[in-house]
Amino acid sequence: RGGARTPAALRREIVSSTVKQSNESAEDFYARFARMYQAVAATTPSPNQLIAEVAGISSNLIKQYVHRARALGYLPPSRRSR
Repeated sequence: RGGARTPAALRREIVSSTVKQSNESAEDFYARFARMYQAVAATTPSPNQLIAEVAGISSNLIKQYVHRARALGYLPPSRRSR
């Protein structure tokens, strides 16, 4: 999916991208999460906080997802660790 997303579409994507589907591998989940994370990060300086609030889950869980997505190579290193 390219192009700009509407706020409603981005919210739907956030919610769906923070839940692993039963037929989905862990790697596929983290790849999908990373794509959503990058879209959110392009719109806000605090993507973890926004994702946690919209998805209704803890920011610590989002941090764990980000950490794992980075470890798998789906997200670049954080700005602090470069």
